Amino acid sequence: MGMFRRYERLAELAGGYSGFILDLWGVIHDGQALYPDVLPALEALRERGKRIVFLSNAPRRAAMAEAVLQRLGVPQALYDGIVTSGEAAFDYVCKLTENSQLATSQYYYIGPDKDANILYGLPLSRTLIASEAAFAIVTGYDQDHSPLDEKEGDISACLEAELPLLCANPDHYVVRHSGVRVPCAGLIAETYAERGGRVTFFGKPHKVVYTRCLDLLGVSTENTSDVLAIGDNLDTDILGASMQGLDSILVTGGVLLETFGTPFGILPESPALENAFKEVGVYPGGVLPAFRW
Repeated sequence: MGMFRRYERLAELAGGYSGFILDLWGVIHDGQALYPDVLPALEALRERGKRIVFLSNAPRRAAMAEAVLQRLGVPQALYDGIVTSGEAAFDYVCKLTENSQLATSQYYYIGPDKDANILYGLPLSRTLIASEAAFAIVTGYDQDHSPLDEKEGDISACLEAELPLLCANPDHYVVRHSGVRVPCAGLIAETYAERGGRVTFFGKPHKVVYTRCLDLLGVSTENTSDVLAIGDNLDTDILGASMQGLDSILVTGGVLLETFGTPFGILPESPALENAFKEVGVYPGGVLPAFRW
């Protein structure tokens, strides 16, 4: 049995840390609006001199994630940087182009139009014919309610062409505050891998994005004891923090809200939490019902 502490508010634990790595979707916002009490909590952390980096498995460049925060009313003064899985994927492809490791300058894109610019600025062009591409990149489904087989045609075409697939969002689902579960690119990539395709994942729980976060926080990878990671996903946020030796807090009001069946802002009973942690095989250091001071 793992050990975890129950907290009602950030104020109970924030004093022990100087740096915070915060998930976006499920902790700060639901893609459309901020969660209640988020701004006062961020302001309280900054007033106490805390450094904050947002770490998101959003399949888009960091500048786009920043634009969403600005639209939702989170000023740049409240954080020190943003790291996204989309940015990590971009950096990876950028290095391949710089080192001339791409056999062709064309790639195959799988995802919604809104994220189709993920590789914009690189000397590459998109092709609609998989056999002409050097690789494929997936950012997700077209709509919140897309059927899980929506990208079956793309998957089959890329498998037949034996394309390596870059997954710019390892998440399987995210959830809106309304309770709607939105399928993500991780489901498509997992299907691709199960059918024999080669997949490279970018984002949590993988090391590269955490190294970047620690750099933005001004912390070395050998000295992370005063950095806390807060997220709502056991498979990415909490597992990733554990793999990097970081303390972590699970927010139960995000993607797991429906699983636990408790109202937003109310902590589930400890046995329900214990069962969820045991099923995944990873334990956070503690739990919070929501990101609030």
